[in-house]
Amino acid sequence: VRITPGDPESRSGLGVAMAGLNDPKAQEQLAWLTARVAACPSNCAALQGYKLEVDAALATAAGPTQSRR
Repeated sequence: VRITPGDPESRSGLGVAMAGLNDPKAQEQLAWLTARVAACPSNCAALQGYKLEVDAALATAAGPTQSRR
């Protein structure tokens, strides 16, 4: 599958899919989206949403925390 390198929606979808497979490269997609959000001058709600989708998928893939012993 090819994605457009600069398309945040594609990066988000890829990151969510990778997180679901426990692929460590999902972190690369999250880092890319995080950098784009940081560099966004205004009207970045959609971009922030894509980042949150990947972040949530990574959190879900990580499972429950070890604090519940």
